[in-house]
Amino acid sequence: MGDAKKDESTEEKSFAELFEKTQMRKDFLKPGQKIEAVIVKITQDWIFLDLGGKSEGYLDRKELTDDNGNLTVKEGDFVTAYFLSSKHNEKLFTTKIGAGDSARIYIEEVWRNGIPIEGIVEKEIKGGFEIKLAGDMRGFCPYSQIDLRRSEDAKNYIGRRLPFRITEYGERGRNIILSARAILEEQKKKEEEARKAEHLALFSISAVSRDSFQYRRSAGTGWRIFTSVCPLGKHWM
Repeated sequence: MGDAKKDESTEEKSFAELFEKTQMRKDFLKPGQKIEAVIVKITQDWIFLDLGGKSEGYLDRKELTDDNGNLTVKEGDFVTAYFLSSKHNEKLFTTKIGAGDSARIYIEEVWRNGIPIEGIVEKEIKGGFEIKLAGDMRGFCPYSQIDLRRSEDAKNYIGRRLPFRITEYGERGRNIILSARAILEEQKKKEEEARKAEHLALFSISAVSRDSFQYRRSAGTGWRIFTSVCPLGKHWM
């Protein structure tokens, strides 16, 4: 009896130690590491994320607003973000890398972790477009990767700031191939999945409503009809 209690106590202690180590590992994030976290607070400038345990991170509120400056998320929502840096135990995240100093510092991590990066379409060159990323950094986006469908008029894109995915990275950043199409395809896929989920939910509600009337007693006969059990309309007493 005493040995059983001792073993049980040891197991509980081991589990507690394992849990504590797991929580500690969350504090060791690599730049560019992807996480999914819940929004716990939104202020005028920042959005704070719950990283589990006592850890908390934050990202710029502007990243999750639309063109009119309206927030696209609320407290309690889950977001996908990428770790940038940590200072004084505060962890900075981003949902995309802008055309600023952070892009220059983390450009290789951006590529390795598939982080979206913003760029400005500067000009048309042979085979596609030259994209300004950060400082003097440039990337190349082929015609086929600038949109879901190729446009005959390249002027439609010149001067626009677009999100890109780095598909190739070489020569320590001197050879960068970009794709805006990859981002658009991901967005399209998410929208299609959302529509499917909505359709499935409506179908389930309809099925529940129908099945709630699956049983009735025929007047004067005592016959019972189970439409869901007997889809061909069979009867029994």
